[in-house]
Amino acid sequence: MFAVYTLKVILILIIGHIMLNEGVGYFAPLRAIEISTSQMVHMIVIAILAADTVKSVVQIFSYRRGF
Repeated sequence: MFAVYTLKVILILIIGHIMLNEGVGYFAPLRAIEISTSQMVHMIVIAILAADTVKSVVQIFSYRRGF
């Protein structure tokens, strides 16, 4: 359950960064940190790995507590 929330939050941050990066060009000549397509894919893979790590940690703690 916590893994799903972790994945959602990280993906929302990634998508928000991409939208901010694309939208800022209309209002100012400065751009935020640019992301290429390969970097975007790597960030999504890292988000999935982080969610899987959270899931494993929660399972270990739940097992030790007896839930």
